[in-house]
Amino acid sequence: MVRPRPDRARQRRPRRRLLDNLEIGLDLDLDKAIGWRGGSVHILALNNSGGMPSDDAGTAQGVDNIEVSRQRARLFEAWVQQSFAGDKASVLAGLHNLNSEFYANDSAGLLIAPAFGIGSELAATGPNGPSIFPSTALAARVKWAPREDLYLQAAALNASAPC
Repeated sequence: MVRPRPDRARQRRPRRRLLDNLEIGLDLDLDKAIGWRGGSVHILALNNSGGMPSDDAGTAQGVDNIEVSRQRARLFEAWVQQSFAGDKASVLAGLHNLNSEFYANDSAGLLIAPAFGIGSELAATGPNGPSIFPSTALAARVKWAPREDLYLQAAALNASAPC
């Protein structure tokens, strides 16, 4: 019987990795809080830490979409939105997650692998990617919904999201 060398046996043992995604958020209706009609504030802080399962798996796209290269707590979103025209239009400005309103798809909400999220044609833009998880950047977004079944929106985002 041939026995594997001890160093090779160690490499074959399954490793267990823990990932966390702690979110703490605040949404505030400024009309109710201070009388600012049509105004709202959104703040979201994130903490991501844990192992690096993609390193063990040797994958190019990763195995879980909450894995980060730099483990830390950070302010992820902080924006102010002003609605007007009877809530048919709005302007938003601040740290904004592009993926929350643009390029959002149903499969990304159900599946955990990064490949099911934002496409590589957009994910590879900017030095650290666009303004999406795990780092957002300053943005301005306008939205107009002339009917219940139709809306138009556009955004300008800083393409240099910090890492």
